[in-house]
Amino acid sequence: MDLDLRNKVAFITGGSRGIGKGIARSLAREGCKIAITATRTDLLEAVAKEINAEFDVEVAHFAGDLLKTEDAN
Repeated sequence: MDLDLRNKVAFITGGSRGIGKGIARSLAREGCKIAITATRTDLLEAVAKEINAEFDVEVAHFAGDLLKTEDAN
C-alpha cells in the first residue's frame, strides 16, 4: 500500500521493541525516515541497523526517558 509517506519523518517513542518497533518498521516500509527513542541504547542501535538494512531509509535513535525533562531536551 502506498500511503505517500516517502521522505517524511516519523518520530516513534518506544521504538526499540513491541508495537513501537512494529510501527517504525511499517513506516520505514512506506519510505519514511525514522527517528526512534526508548530507554535502552543497545536495543535502539540494533533496531536502527535492522531497519536501515532492510528498508534502506535513514534511521536516527535517541536514548532517554521522555518522562524526565532532562532526557527530553
